[in-house]
Amino acid sequence: MKHLFPRRLAAVILTLTLAPGLFGCAGNSPEPTNASYAPETTAPIIPATTAPAASDPANAVPESYDSGVIEEEDFIDISAAEATAAYSVLFLVAVAPENYEGKTLRLRGDYKSYYDAERDIQYMACFLSDATACCSQSIYMVMDDPPAPDALPPDGSVVTAEGVVERYVMEDGTPSVRLVHTEILAVETP
Repeated sequence: MKHLFPRRLAAVILTLTLAPGLFGCAGNSPEPTNASYAPETTAPIIPATTAPAASDPANAVPESYDSGVIEEEDFIDISAAEATAAYSVLFLVAVAPENYEGKTLRLRGDYKSYYDAERDIQYMACFLSDATACCSQSIYMVMDDPPAPDALPPDGSVVTAEGVVERYVMEDGTPSVRLVHTEILAVETP
């Protein structure tokens, strides 16, 4: 059987394609230098094991930086916080609820609900995404006096809600966290 592409030609093309990646471009190779000579355009070489010092002003967070998270003894407000800061706090509430249990949490995020007719339970949740919207975290909200399903905010709306963080065990035995005594303070429809 005759090959459509001769093997030698394929080897030459493959070599020419891979050679610059393996050996670098000849025009960009560094010139040999001695200790007394270094071109002005050459950046200093920093060993990979050297980490920037936390006290270095170039790596420090400015003193005026404000993520928008308000945290007091028994109250945390992430409703006006930056997306990643708010997401991070809600993530911490989910993974370490013992640090937040009993505290009032105010948040602003995407509202979703589901009515389970078999159990006659209205499930409501608030979802927060990080700044890149690649990750999201949600929290289940329980109202003391839930309104009728048709009086709830529409799914996809943005709500500002406030409730008390509580640990609980789901029906399948999985430990979880939720907001109890939740009040919906504001609704923004898309």
